[in-house]
This record gives sequence, C-alpha cells and structure tokens, in this order.
Amino acid sequence: TMDLCEECDNPGTVRCSGCRESHYCSKGCQRKGWKLHKILCTTFKDFQDRRAAREPGEIWTRAIYFHPEEEQSRFVWMRSQHGRHNGRRWLKPESYELFANTENEAMEAHDLSSAEFFRNEVRDRDLNHTFFLRYRDDFLSDGSKANGAIRNVVKNTGYLHDWRGPVVAYGTGHLTNDILLDRDPEYGIDLTPADFRHIIDQLNYYVFRGSYVELRRTLNPARKIQGVRINCDADIEVDKRPRFEKVEIPPADPVFSQDPTPVSKRIELPIVVRRVLRSVSGWVRRKSEYRGAHAPKDNQAATFLHIGCDPKENYYRRYSWGLAPMEWQDSVGAVIVARKDKQPLLPEHVAALADWCQFKLIHDFQEQNEADLSGHVVLPKITKAEFEKHYSAWKAR
Repeated sequence: TMDLCEECDNPGTVRCSGCRESHYCSKGCQRKGWKLHKILCTTFKDFQDRRAAREPGEIWTRAIYFHPEEEQSRFVWMRSQHGRHNGRRWLKPESYELFANTENEAMEAHDLSSAEFFRNEVRDRDLNHTFFLRYRDDFLSDGSKANGAIRNVVKNTGYLHDWRGPVVAYGTGHLTNDILLDRDPEYGIDLTPADFRHIIDQLNYYVFRGSYVELRRTLNPARKIQGVRINCDADIEVDKRPRFEKVEIPPADPVFSQDPTPVSKRIELPIVVRRVLRSVSGWVRRKSEYRGAHAPKDNQAATFLHIGCDPKENYYRRYSWGLAPMEWQDSVGAVIVARKDKQPLLPEHVAALADWCQFKLIHDFQEQNEADLSGHVVLPKITKAEFEKHYSAWKAR
C-alpha cells in the first residue's frame, strides 16, 4: 500500500530526499513537518552500520533516545537478546545504561517499565509495527529530572504525562499471541525518521483521562497511601528490618500502574506489587555483609503472592497454574505492596495473604497435581470467604 503523508491523510507522493524514509503529499506539508523531522533526518545517515554482535543471541537495533538534559532526541543503538523457547522466538531489550541518571548508577530490567502502542490514535492509523516507550519505573519519585527532549516536541505540556528521566522508543514486530500475559515480541525493528512522527503523536496523546478531582487528589503531595514493604532476607538479617513493614507512598507511585496479582484479585483484595528501586543491586554490592543460608535478595513472601490461579495458564515465563512468573522467582529484593483501589493496607493483611499462598494454597496445588485432578477442584478454595477464615486463624496464633 502507498505510504500516507506524515502531516495529513493524503497519499505520500513526495519522499524526503535526505533520509528517504518520510513521505508527504506536497512540498507544503513537507515544509510544515520539517521543524520536527530535521531533528533525526540530519543524523540518520550516521546510523546505517549496525553494531556487530559480541555474543550469541545479541542484536543491536536503531532506537530513539530522549535524554532529560538534552534539548533534542537522537538515534542510539539499543542492545537486545534473542532466544527461542518451545518453538517461539522472544526478544529481551537491554542497554540498561541508557536509563541511568548518573554515570555510576547500575540499572536492571526490573527497574524499568514500558508502554506499548501499535496504532496512531491522533491520525487514526494502524501502524506497521509495535512501538515501546521504555522508562524508569520510579521516575516520579526517584529524583529524575523532567525530560527536556520530550517537552521540546510535545504540545500543551501542562496537560500531558509528566515524563521524567531517560526514555527510549524502540520498535518490534507486532505481538501476535492473543494471550495477554504471553506477549513477548519476536524480533526488533530499526526505527527511522518516519517513525518519529508516530512517537510524537503518542506523546501528545498520552494524557491523563480521569476527572480533574482525581487529578488534583493524585498530585496532592500531602496525601499518602498506606502500603507495605516486604523486605528481602538481607534487609532482615543485616539491617534488622521486619519482614512486613508499614510504609506510606504517594498516590502517583508507579505501583498503581501494575495489574493486581491473580490470587488477590480472585479474593477481592486486589493488591499490586513493584520492586524497590536498587534493592537488588544494593545487596549485590553489600553481599559480604550477609551470612544467611539463602541468597540475600530472596523474598519468598513476594514470590508466593504472585502464584497464578488460572488452570488455562501454563507458560513458565508468566503466570502459571500454581507458580509465580520466573521474574518473581529469582533476585526479587524488597518490594512495595499496595491496594489497587488505594485503600489502606496493613502489614498483617499482607503477612496473612503471603502465608496463605505459601503454605495453604501451594499444598492444595500439589495435592491436585499428585492426584492428577482437574485444576477446577482447587478454585473453590481460592475465595474471599476461605481467605477470611485463614486470616482469623492466622491472627489467633
């Protein structure tokens, strides 16, 4: 099909003579878009030679980098790892150093989040590939600076998402799997100046869509939500912190962007969980202080909160029947837990729920598997009433 004009809905019969990627319907539309297009068009020629892989599975793709202290976005080469499991390819983006706020800061995969889109809602167009905007998970609360490169390309900045810290836009093939929790991209896409327009449109479209009352309440720095910190083994042994610790977090904390854990959702106590920034990397540096039997970053309570409870799910990298995703089984570190509805959550609530998952539900899952019975025999035991019964017995100990 013919490419459409980047500035309107007419056929793009005029191609940019510089990058040879962007299309316009006329010289007039080309002049109209030049202010933004030139940001990447003029350097596109310098990003034609892909970096060579240094190890098996490594691949570099061209991405677009928005640095908070730079006035303009720019191309970068982003490192990813390719692999294959059960006949399916998967892609794992890396280049964590791009997201560091300081030269010596060590970033890890679980310090980051992504927002994906595959449609330009501003121009009512489906896109040829999927885009991801990757950013620091805690950028609203970790001291990250406002992203100047983004603010210089979006309109009405007072009403848009408050992007802070480094942001990387990258492309992949469309996520073809229909299972929401099993949707890893299979291959990467090199972005071009023509993709820049879709990214800018998304940044302009990505606005707060709640009520103004909720917006004011969310942004009120005086308001705090009561949550719980589950400390890892090293926090407890070395720093003498309790396993379950009361904390207060802002209403805009990134934890509230997470989906509730499967068991908590089923029992109508929807909790959301995020890792504590730099907990894992901190204990990597301090591992000589720890003398425990398990790894210093172990946090079994957090792991068991993430067990799956849908008999149809059976994929080792995501929620599975009676198992937590792989990302929650290793190097968890300390985590923050809160209620999705932002109601107060007490340490005893989380302690009882973790105990129920780890010692009661896991036993039920094991019995069902050993007897080779349908998973549906366990589901009636994962209810609000059953948890309340366990909670009463747990408090009476």
